[in-house]
Amino acid sequence: MILRELRRLRGERSGNVAVFFGLGMSVIIGFGALATDFGSVYLDHRALQAATDAAALAAVRSPDEAGAIAAQVFDASAQGDVRIDIVFGTYDPKRPPDQRFEASDEGSASVLRVIATRNHKFGLARVLGVEDVDMVARADAAISRAVVFHAGSRLLDLDMPIVNKIARDLLGAELSLTFLDYHGLVNADIRLGDLLGGISLDATNTASIVAQLHEPTGMRTLLTRMADSLEKQNATIGAVALRKAANSPLASVMKLSLDDLLDVDAGGFATSRTSLSQLLSAEVSVLNILDVALKRSINGLTADIGLDVPLVGSVDLGLLLGEPGAFKSPLAVASMGERIELGQLRQRLHVRTLPLLGSLGIGEGLNLPVESVVAGGRVDVAEISCAADPLERSVTLAVTPGLLRLSLGASSKPLAQIGVGDRVGHAPILSLLLLAVEARANLAIESMQPVRVTFTGTDVAKGTVKTARTSNFLASPISSLFGQTDLRVRLGGLGLSTGLVTSAVRNGLTSLVQPLDLLLGKLLKTAGIGLGEVDVQVEDILCERSRIVG
Repeated sequence: MILRELRRLRGERSGNVAVFFGLGMSVIIGFGALATDFGSVYLDHRALQAATDAAALAAVRSPDEAGAIAAQVFDASAQGDVRIDIVFGTYDPKRPPDQRFEASDEGSASVLRVIATRNHKFGLARVLGVEDVDMVARADAAISRAVVFHAGSRLLDLDMPIVNKIARDLLGAELSLTFLDYHGLVNADIRLGDLLGGISLDATNTASIVAQLHEPTGMRTLLTRMADSLEKQNATIGAVALRKAANSPLASVMKLSLDDLLDVDAGGFATSRTSLSQLLSAEVSVLNILDVALKRSINGLTADIGLDVPLVGSVDLGLLLGEPGAFKSPLAVASMGERIELGQLRQRLHVRTLPLLGSLGIGEGLNLPVESVVAGGRVDVAEISCAADPLERSVTLAVTPGLLRLSLGASSKPLAQIGVGDRVGHAPILSLLLLAVEARANLAIESMQPVRVTFTGTDVAKGTVKTARTSNFLASPISSLFGQTDLRVRLGGLGLSTGLVTSAVRNGLTSLVQPLDLLLGKLLKTAGIGLGEVDVQVEDILCERSRIVG
C-alpha cells in the first residue's frame, strides 16, 4: 500500500506550477522593485533636482541668507526633510566638467552650489535586503552681475565755451547749451531702453531690438527721446534743455548708435550674457550720455583752435582725442573681472605771452611750445556684491590713470605720432637781435598703480562721482614742468648778466603757472582725462538675472 502511494506521488505532475511559482517569486518581486521602487526613486530625484535648481537660483541672489532661502524653497516644494549644504566657489567652463567648480570663500566666490540630500525608503525592494537610499541633487548657480559706469569728467565740470569752441572747429556746430541748461540735467537719469523709443521687449522682437543697438540714429532723435522720458518723470527743466539741444546745429549733423554710446562688449560682456530686458532697464545719467556723444563725435579729429587766455596772452591749441576709427566709450557695462580702456589725449599749446620782462626793459613776450600726452587709463571691475535690496549692493573698481608726459620744447613729430616716451629738445622762447633764450623740460610719469574705489548702493542712488587719485598726482603740473626747465641764454652786448636774464625769465614763467594750470585742467577735463587721476561714477548695479551653470 505504502509503496503504491509512493509510486503515485513520484509520477504526479499537478504541483509543478506551484513549485516553480514559489521559486520564481523572488525574481518577480525583484522586477517589481525595479519597476516600482527604482521608478519612484527616479521621479523623486527629478523632483529633488528641480527643487535644488530653484533653491540655488533663489539663494544666489542673497548669498548672506543663502541657507535660509534655500530651506524655504525646499519647504515650498514639499521637500522639507532634505539636508542642505551650501558651498561658495568659482566656475570655469573651460575646464573638464568635474573640475569646473572650485570651492572658495564667499568674498571671492562667483558661484553658489546647493547640495541637497534626501533619504528614500523602499517598499518591495526590502525583500532583496535594500531598505533605503540617499538621493543627492546638486546645482551650481551664478548671477549675471554687471555694473554700468562712466569714467572721466562730466559735462557739468567742463568749461562750456571751450567745449563749444572745440565742437565748432571740428564739427562746424555746437549743442548751444548754457551752464544753466547743463545744471538742470544734473540729476536727470533715463533708462537705456528710452534711447530706443521705450519699445517693449517680448518674445517676438528680441532680435530686432538687438539689431537696433547697432543702427545709427540721428542725435536729434535721441535727444527728443530723452526729453520725452524726462517729461514722463515730471523733470520739465531737463526736458526743456534737451529739446533745446535737439534743435541745435550739432544735433542735426551727429548720428550715433546705442553701442557707440555704451560699451556693452567690454572684456567680452555682451547682451547674450545677460537679460536684454535688464540691460534696457538700466538707468544712466543724461549728462554722461551727452558727454559720450560729444567725445564720440570729435574722436580722432585734429583741432587747431585759437584761444585768448586772461593774464597769459594768446594760445594756439592743437588737440587730438583718441585714435581715428577706434573710439573707446567711457560709458560701459562690464561684469566682474572685466575692464574698459580709456582713450588718450595728445595736445600742443603754442603760448604767446604778454610782456613779462619789463624789469629788463624788454617789451616782448615769451613763446612757449608746450606739449602733453596722456595715455588712456583703464578701469577694472574688481568686485560686485549683490543683495535683494539695491541699497545694500556695492561695487569696487580698480582705476589706473593713464601714463603721461608734459614737455616744454621743440618736437619734430606730427601731433598724431607723439607718444608718452618721446622727449623734446631746446626751443627758442625769446629771440631778439642781441638776446636769445632757449628752454627745454620733460616731465613724465610712466608708472601708475591702480586705485580701488568702492561705491555703495546709496552712492549709486545719489549719483556720486568719486576721484581715483594716485600718489603720482600732480597738483600743479605746470609748476612741476617749469621747475625743472633748463634755460640757455645768449647775450650780445646788452650789458645784462646771464643770471639776471635767467632769473627774470623764471619769474615770468612762475607768473604763468596758475592760469596755464587752469587752462590745461580745462582741456584735460574736456577729454575726460586727468593727470594722475580719473573721475568715476557707477550708474547702476545689475544683479537681477541668475542662471544655472552646472
